[in-house]
Amino acid sequence: GGYAAAEHLLAHCPGLTAIFAMSDLMAVGAIRAIQDHGLRVPQDIAVAGYDGIALGRYTVPRLTTIRQNTTVLAERAADILLRCIEENAPARHETVPFELVEGESI
Repeated sequence: GGYAAAEHLLAHCPGLTAIFAMSDLMAVGAIRAIQDHGLRVPQDIAVAGYDGIALGRYTVPRLTTIRQNTTVLAERAADILLRCIEENAPARHETVPFELVEGESI
């Protein structure tokens, strides 16, 4: 999906300078599409992802990403869900800690 989305952007946005993908896997696909078009990451187009998966450390260039604290995310989601089921508590919005992992793609 990231490859196809980047292909669309490259075809329709000639002044494109950066892509922020909704997942690291989509960012990896975008990087490949950019390179297949003879462009360089980050010199021509910067790319950042979201998730912080291990694969990002091994891409060329290394992926810049937002790493989620998946343990806290899972614990909070389970707690909220159980309270909704057991206590009929309303859903709520919470911010889970995150970290910017600076790679080489921006």
